[in-house]
Amino acid sequence: MGNLFTIRKRFFKGSDFIYITDVNGGAQLNVYSPHIASLIIRVCTEIEAISKELYFHIKGEKKRGDKSIKFDEDCLKLIDIKYNTSRKNVQIISSLFNITKGDIKIFKPLKEAHKSGGRDWEKAYQAFKT
Repeated sequence: MGNLFTIRKRFFKGSDFIYITDVNGGAQLNVYSPHIASLIIRVCTEIEAISKELYFHIKGEKKRGDKSIKFDEDCLKLIDIKYNTSRKNVQIISSLFNITKGDIKIFKPLKEAHKSGGRDWEKAYQAFKT
């Protein structure tokens, strides 16, 4: 009986990482992870904060406190001009991941990041979803 409770507890703990649904007749066709969604939000918040600080550090045109500063159009654009971030590659290497598609093993997450719809990481994200 103790093992059954342990299994049940571990199953429910799994819902912290994967959203379980009965949509589509119970087939778990789409996977959503609240844990990963939370991590993505935290990472994006950090990227925005760091890009704004770097923008001020490298003497962006707008002043600290200006409400019109956009982290992508202003900050990421200036950072790219200064450091060529759009040319930097990210290579995914880990024994924990089974990534076989060559076009997402190496990608440029900041390629045209200051433009709407120009982010190379969106291609990688779509590949991970399938």
